Amino acid sequence: MEDQIKPALDRVVQYDIENDIIRRETLGTEMSFADAEDAVRKVVRLAARIQGLDLSDVPEQHLVSLNTALGEFIASCDKASKFEVAQNQNPRASRDQVLNDLTGKAQKLHRVEFDVVAGVAALNAASTVSDALEAAEQRLETIKDTEAAAERALEAIRSATARGGVSVEAVTFEERAEAHRNAALRWLVSMGVFGAVAVVFVVAGAAMLDTGGSTSELVASAGVRFVLLSLLLYGLGYSGRNYAASRHSQVLNEHRADALNTFEAFVEGSSSLEVRDAVLLEATRAVFGPQPSGYLKGGAAEGQSPSTIFEVVRRVTDSES
Repeated sequence: MEDQIKPALDRVVQYDIENDIIRRETLGTEMSFADAEDAVRKVVRLAARIQGLDLSDVPEQHLVSLNTALGEFIASCDKASKFEVAQNQNPRASRDQVLNDLTGKAQKLHRVEFDVVAGVAALNAASTVSDALEAAEQRLETIKDTEAAAERALEAIRSATARGGVSVEAVTFEERAEAHRNAALRWLVSMGVFGAVAVVFVVAGAAMLDTGGSTSELVASAGVRFVLLSLLLYGLGYSGRNYAASRHSQVLNEHRADALNTFEAFVEGSSSLEVRDAVLLEATRAVFGPQPSGYLKGGAAEGQSPSTIFEVVRRVTDSES
């Protein structure tokens, strides 16, 4: 089918619109086909664009429609090119008939061409998204391998220094922070993909904007674009909210791990009971209390009072002693 479409497109693009079709000079202003000029020029512009497109993935039915519309348009152009006033008993009626046929065939071909161009643009956008997602997945795998190596080195350092006590519990929060860091990276990549596709969609839509169609065609085209753009913006916003939540959880768990890692150093460095109580209070607040991270609006929600938890710990400690 492409073998038939390419020569037809070449012929349409090579038309000398003024001399081959409109013919003001040979027929005069009143008997020329100037009323069909806008429709013909739109067809020729889109035909030139389709020449540079890869039509291999376009559905067969669209190619058949394009080939049929091209043949009808070329036949109508031939009628306009061969029209002569002297050869018709009623030249104006004959000219109007050819003009109406030319205008109708041009408008039909323009609609088919527009569908083909839009379809190829959609296929290219989908391919771009697929390539971006594949690259993002490869990047995430590299990050995971690097982080796994760093985690193994960190574990070796922990084992070599033989840290004990409550610092061992920090590993749990570090693992959670690691999981949220990976999730944040995935959502960040998702934001980038949705943003890039939205920009490409807007630019492509603006490039293909056709102001010469009917009102119903413009409304239908704008409606479809608005729905697609709304879905892309929703995906962008959804990814952004999840990225902020993951980053908040990462910061919160890192803060808890740091508090537990340094707890014993502060306690062992002081012999004062008051200082130890203060350190215990702050460690309890860091682990169990809500902490602002800067990623969520309004900060973290208020949780159980750290002073209440501290009193529970003190009573348990006193009962054991």
